[in-house]
Amino acid sequence: MDTPRVKKHLDEINALLIERGTSRKTQVIRLVGDVLFISPVLIYAGARKSDLPVVIRGLLIGIGVATLYYNFKNFIQVEKIISDLKKQQNEK
Repeated sequence: MDTPRVKKHLDEINALLIERGTSRKTQVIRLVGDVLFISPVLIYAGARKSDLPVVIRGLLIGIGVATLYYNFKNFIQVEKIISDLKKQQNEK
């Protein structure tokens, strides 16, 4: 593939992602930070036996699951958009 053409293509994808309020960098942060770190910590903190009230433990688990679901769902949607954009670009 032609390097300037690939760079232009990636720039177009990033521009479209930025219009949607995200970017590849945001995707990595979302995956590593929220999906692989924050959510499991919240779920673990809520699930382990502690002196925290049951309501607080339930909230920690609920927030952890909601964070995991939202960010993973968003990650998959953006990856699908990127895949679709690449397919469209290849068809041109």
